[in-house]
Amino acid sequence: MHHKRFILVLLLLLSKWCHAQTDCDELFAKTFDTDSLNPEKLDSLINDFGQLRHCGLDSLAFEISTGYSMFGLFIIPPIDKPYHKVTYREVFNMIQDYRNSPDYPHIVDIHKATQELKKRQVNLENWAQDRKILEKIPLKSSELDAYHQFLTANDFQDLTYYEAWIAFKSEQKIEESEPIVVQKKPFFVDESVGTSLHNVFERAKEEKKEIVFYFTGWANISSRKLEYKLFKEDWVGSQINERFLFVPLYIDDAELLSELDLNEELDIRFSENAKFNGQKNHNFQKHYLHEKAEIPSFAIIDYEGKLIRYIEKDINKKSFFDFLGISQVPSSSKSD
Repeated sequence: MHHKRFILVLLLLLSKWCHAQTDCDELFAKTFDTDSLNPEKLDSLINDFGQLRHCGLDSLAFEISTGYSMFGLFIIPPIDKPYHKVTYREVFNMIQDYRNSPDYPHIVDIHKATQELKKRQVNLENWAQDRKILEKIPLKSSELDAYHQFLTANDFQDLTYYEAWIAFKSEQKIEESEPIVVQKKPFFVDESVGTSLHNVFERAKEEKKEIVFYFTGWANISSRKLEYKLFKEDWVGSQINERFLFVPLYIDDAELLSELDLNEELDIRFSENAKFNGQKNHNFQKHYLHEKAEIPSFAIIDYEGKLIRYIEKDINKKSFFDFLGISQVPSSSKSD
């Protein structure tokens, strides 16, 4: 009797194992093409890649290969021909081959260093130690020296090294004819609100203020240029803070959604089919503006969630101040 039970349990386990194998076989046989990289389909693609972890791809390799810097290395080259279909097996094999290559440990060090820099606040008193992390990426000594000078010239103590690095690289890309002093992130913002949309509206209700949402991106150069034009003078931030709660939403924020962000109905609503804060922010932007909303753009919304107005094109000082309803503009700020 015990022998029969053992055989039955073994058959059940074998059946489940075979089912799992069949799922992996089906996943490996699936194909995708350049159309799969469209924003509305990219979530599904990433989700499928996540299933590869159950088919032999370890979590660290998955995290590295689906990151912004490495995703194109494994995905874009195989499908650079129009309408060329690629199987998940091909991509899986590429990742596994790369994982077994001599370069992979170096890539792991870079990935871990990058993740650390995303959390570590800028602290020039600890620069000698923090520089060692930056050197793991690796970066040229001359570029690190220039980055250090950039940090010294700007007040970035509220930023992480990763955020400040994006500002540093953005400034380098802006034309030399336009002398930019990149503002610290994000100018005059009370960050105690955090990333929860629920908390934003609760704070606005307590202070009886309307909210100015600034839709932007860390890597968006147009945003950096606009910020310099609009916010380089302190009085602008003071004017906005008197009347509004100013909240920047980065649509390329690659931080994973946390449980804290998903405790309230409002956040859950805009986090549907989203894994990252940036996707939630983009869903929020599209809801209040339109499906093809661009960055940089601004929207004024009251604390009950009613859209007052928004602006996304031809933004300059005059149009922005008109949008905010600011009439008292110092004479030195009347022209762009």
